[in-house]
Order: sequence, then C-alpha cells, then structure tokens
Amino acid sequence: MRTSLFLLTASVVAGCQLMPALGAEQPSLVLNSGFEQGSDLPDWWNRHPGEDAGGNRHLRDQQVFHSGKASALLWSVTPHPKGEAGIQWNRYGIAVEGGSVLAASFYVKTEGVAAAGAGCHFYDERREHLGFVPVRGPDRADEWTHVTRTVYVPANAKSMGFALYGGDCGKTWYDDVSVTPDPEAAARRAAVRARFEIPAEGDGRFRVVPAHSLQKIPRDEPVVEGTILEQVELCAARDESESFQLVVIPGGKALEGVAVEPAPLVGPGGKLDVQWNRVGYVKTAPPSYAVEYVGWWPDPLLPPGPFDLAADGRQPLWFRVDVPPDAAPGRYTGQVTIRHGDQATSIPVVLHVRGFRLARPGKLATPFGLYAFALARGYDAKASYDKVMSPEVYRRWCRFLAEHRLTPKNVAREYITTKQDDGAWYVDLTGLDQTVASLAPQYYAPYSFCLDRLPSANTLWKDAPTPDPAPWVDKTAAIAAEWKRRGLPSQVFIYGPDEPRTTDYPFLRDLYARLRKAVPGFPIMQTIGDPNPQNLVGLVDIWCPLTARAETDFYRDRLAAGDTLWTYVCCSPKPPHANFFIDEPAVDHRVLFWQAHKLGATGLLYWCVCWWPGLPTPASGGPAFPEVPIDMADAGTYQSFKCNGDGMLVYPGPDWTPYSSLRLEVIRDGIEDYEYLALLADLVEKAKALSDARRPDTALLAEAESLAHVPDSISRTMTDYTKGPQDLLNHRRRVAEMIERLAQLVPED
Repeated sequence: MRTSLFLLTASVVAGCQLMPALGAEQPSLVLNSGFEQGSDLPDWWNRHPGEDAGGNRHLRDQQVFHSGKASALLWSVTPHPKGEAGIQWNRYGIAVEGGSVLAASFYVKTEGVAAAGAGCHFYDERREHLGFVPVRGPDRADEWTHVTRTVYVPANAKSMGFALYGGDCGKTWYDDVSVTPDPEAAARRAAVRARFEIPAEGDGRFRVVPAHSLQKIPRDEPVVEGTILEQVELCAARDESESFQLVVIPGGKALEGVAVEPAPLVGPGGKLDVQWNRVGYVKTAPPSYAVEYVGWWPDPLLPPGPFDLAADGRQPLWFRVDVPPDAAPGRYTGQVTIRHGDQATSIPVVLHVRGFRLARPGKLATPFGLYAFALARGYDAKASYDKVMSPEVYRRWCRFLAEHRLTPKNVAREYITTKQDDGAWYVDLTGLDQTVASLAPQYYAPYSFCLDRLPSANTLWKDAPTPDPAPWVDKTAAIAAEWKRRGLPSQVFIYGPDEPRTTDYPFLRDLYARLRKAVPGFPIMQTIGDPNPQNLVGLVDIWCPLTARAETDFYRDRLAAGDTLWTYVCCSPKPPHANFFIDEPAVDHRVLFWQAHKLGATGLLYWCVCWWPGLPTPASGGPAFPEVPIDMADAGTYQSFKCNGDGMLVYPGPDWTPYSSLRLEVIRDGIEDYEYLALLADLVEKAKALSDARRPDTALLAEAESLAHVPDSISRTMTDYTKGPQDLLNHRRRVAEMIERLAQLVPED
C-alpha cells in the first residue's frame, strides 16, 4: 500500500473548535498594577534593597503617572555595587501554571537612563530556580512607552517572581503593569499541535510530518510548526549543505523495523545523494536559565538504519544534501520513502541549486576547540593522547569539523614536540604534515587557528607571584621560526592568555610588547570579558570579547581603527543571549552568526566541541553512548555551570567515529548564512567600482546594500533577536536572489 503525505481531516478541525472561550478578560497575577493603593510606597509591592540608601529612593509618585493618580518611581543616585541586584520593585511567590503562556505588559518612562525593563523568575515546587525571562525596555523612554512580551512558563514551574528594574543614576517610572494568562496564545499553540496530531486509529500505520532544520522535535510531544505540503523544497548554493527533517508518527501501535529509502536527487548536473540520520535524544537537567521544558531534547545524529518506534513516540529523521562546488545550477528532484510492513509513504524532494558558489575557505574565521587530549579521554581515560590516538584518527576528526566549515583552533599544537634544553628550544612540527599542511589550504579560513597558545592567567601566576614573560616569548619565537622554515600557512595567530583579569594587564603589556618584537607578522588574539580594555590598545590585533560584552563603543572604535573583531560564547552568556545550549531554540544557534556579521566581526570562537567528562563514553569501561542515553546532569560542564551541552557539539561514536549533532548542523547553516552576507557585501563593493556604463542602477545597488546588512527584525541587539525561523530564512532567500542578480553584472575575479 502506498500513501502520500497525511491529510488535514475533519476530526482535527473539530478538535480546534473545542477551545475555551477566549474573549474574556483574564485577571492579572500582579496586584495594585496601577499603584493606586498605598501612601509613600505602593501596597503589595516589595522594594529592593529593602531600605533606601545612598540617595536612592523608591516612591509612589502622585505627580507623574500614565493613568489614574500614581505611578511607581525608582530613583537611582548611587550605582548599585557590582555583583548585587540593582534598585527594583518586585513580588515573589506568585502562583503560576506550568506550561502556560503569560502576557507581560507595562508602561515605562525614564529620565537620564535607558529603560531597564522587567523580568520573570520561575521556580519549581522545591523553590529551585528554573530561569529568568527578561521583558526588556526600550533604549529611550522620554515619554510613556508601552512594552509587552509573551512569556512561556516552564513546564515544571509552580511560582514566579516578577520584578521592575531601575537603571543606575536616573529615574524610572512604571505604571499600568499586568501579567496575565494569555489563553489566545495558548490556544494558538494548541491549535498548531492539534493540526499535526491526527487522532490515532490504532491500525499500526504511520504518518510523516515534514519539518524544517530549525525545529527541535520533542520526543513524545506533538510536532509543533510542522507543515502540510506536497513536497520538500530546498535551495542551496554550490558547495553548500542544506537540511530538512521528516518526523515519523505511529498510528496507535508500536512500529518495528521502519526503513528509510532516500533516492538521489536528479537534475542538470546528474545525481546528488541525500544523506540521513536518526535524531537521538539527551536528557537535560534544570539549567540556570529559562527553558521551554527540562527533559529529553533532540541533539545527537545517529547512524542510518532500520529503527523501532514506541506507539506514543516520535522519530525525527535528519536529511542533508551536500551540493558539490561544481554542481550545475538548476532543479533537482527525488523522493524519500518511509516503509513499514505494507505501507510506504513517499515524500517528493526538490532542490534548486543556485548559480553561485560559496567560498571555501570562507571569510569567517571559526576557531572551535578540538583538543586531542580531551578527544582521547573519551576513548581512553588514562593514557596520553599520542599513545592511544594516531595522527590519522585525529586528522579524520579535523576533516569532519572542516566539512562543517569549522577549524580546530588548536590544530597546530597537536602531535608536535617542544622542549627546552640548556636554554634553547627544540621544536619538531613534523606531525602537522597530516593536519595543517593537508587541510588548511582547502578548508581553513585565514587566521582561524593559532601558531601557539600562551598559558592562562591562572597558570602563569600559579608558580610565581611575578611571572617572567621571557620563556614564553622564546618558545613562541622558536615555533615561529620552524613554522616559517617548513613553509606552513602564514595566516595564523598567537593565542594570548585566556580571559585575563584587569590586574593582569601590566604583565600582558610587557609580554605582548616583547612578542611583537620577537615574532613580528603574527597577530595577537585576546579573548576577553572586559567591555573597555583600553590598556591593551596597540598590543592586541584581534579582539575577541564575549558576545555579552561586544556591543560597546570601545570595540566599535577598535574596528574603525583597523583592528580585527571576533566574538565568542562558552558557558556564558546565558539566555536571553544566544548560545549553543541544547535546550535553546535552534534559531538561537544560527542567529549568532548573523549577530557576528552585524557587529562587524570576522570570527566566532568556541572553546571546545568534545568535552565529555562525566558522560558514558567508551572510556568509562561500561556500556557507552549511543547504547546508553546521555543524562546532562552527569556532565562536568553542567555540574560547574548549570547549562546543558556546553563544550560538546560532537558525540563520541564507536571506533573513534564522530557523531554530529543537530546543533552542529545548524551551526554550519549559520556559517553559510554569514558567507551569503559577506558575498553580497563584496559584490556590492565591486559593483560600485564599475564604470558608469557598467554599474548597476542606483536603486538596485541601494537594495543590495540594504540586504547585505542584518536588519533589526533579525537582531536588534545581542538579546533582542528573532525567535521566528522564517524571518531569518526569508531574508536569506532575498540575499541569495540578489547575489544571483549582481553576479550577472559583476565580472568574476
């Protein structure tokens, strides 16, 4: 029996009509919302700090208000101490329903400061903090400004704390505050779920729901945002990868031995293979940030093959098409067939290959850590990495990352020998023949891996109160000399001491001044959390601030002065900043690369992709992943930082085989988005330089230049960015179409 994609049946429509009445006004969870009750202070609300000091004041203001006869004023004269919460009105212990949707709303007016906004803290029944959802105010609120946001309550939340914040050294008024259940938003959410959750008839058959690559499909929840369509349609440039998902949903009975048969896509250039994986799940632990739920999240991509599925389960399947760099443009068609018993469901797939190629190596430096010692520990916990892992195996992992447009930032420091004898350094870089020499020209963007890495500040100060920079300078100089002698790629950087404290700056100034003399021509890269490291100007070439610190005048000025800007994430910043955590929406991982482009950054760094301590790896000596599911509560990075998936974007498969992750695939898509924007910006500049007779018309150039910039609708700030994948995908499509138009007018190099 052969069936097509599932149909939207009358039972679903009927189900959508069984919603509760939505028009009734919902009571606010916040009382005295207009601050009308009270005297000097409003009733119901608490203040923080509990007593006013330093000239700071909490007031019920009866002279300034949006409506009624009063508002709540936060008047800051003295900045709040670092590490402590600022001036605020708040109320904790507000009962909420887990999994519900709230509408937070208020009016705000400020004098001398930006509007800090509000926020919701959520707690479970044990009063464990589940996370924080900000309701951000505008940059300016000289007049009363309305702010509203939809807030999703974590599934296991029982109570909430709600706070209104004031900015340092200014006045902030709030009025007409409300936090109400939003049944319409909840109904819309339920309707989407119902749309794809056709009641099972128990006949053992199955349905297939198409889903795009920016969806994380819950293991046993209805599929949200699935699309009823006749075929899967994709667009990709040459030398680009494009993905989609199909979700198999049983029809009331467990399925055994489900088979997946992707046919090649056939088009003008012949056949393009379709690769596929089963999406696996890991169990998250309660994080220190707000999430949709705690539990089983999709992430590891498991090998293809027949699979079983519980009656109430969902099995996402991840499909990927890798377009060769020389593929002929045009329309390629094929299908994916899912079989079980006598049922076969076929889903047509159409790929449009565009008429341009993405550069490889690209413009964006992507130094991601693939430490040989950490990788080897996943397979042998005791021996040194060079005793248990051959250079060929490490090279295979390096190539795996390279195919995802990532560079192992430490690749030039693995399988080399450096030792000091009677004051002189001996350096052997023969081991780099299999990695740097063979992979860099084809895959690695300029300045995406380091020549040498200097010790962290903690290491430098561990043995001596005043460390001597000379040995480190001499070692780096010796490596550089041998590097040049062997003719290895020149576009590499020196990795400065990681995340220094401001008290380390005098030492760094001495160290970097010496390095610049001893090792000229190799830029110094500095990861840093300081938003204004003025004392290092003139000594650092590549500034790499945390994303949460990158939006400052200092880094804009350094970029304008000709320095290079990168940015990075690690165990921080946490939501509402974008990061690579498992329990963040997939769009968060991808939007980081759009944010990098908007900042003017030409690099995005990540500390490690294979940090697995605590997980059931082959080195554990017992049953291991993927036979044993991963519980993030056991992960060392979770135990240290209360975040899920930090430092692990790749999973340790059997026989030293890297297993990709949903996050890693989305990261590659984000890098490709960046390359789209960079390519369009480059074409715009080339078009402007053409003669008057050949230059495109002014309107077309203006449109192209606008498209090459990241709009506020995708990312306004590092914490104010789209959660809607379609916003990003639509802009990307328009960028691609403009590239094709300009490429016809601008001669190739």
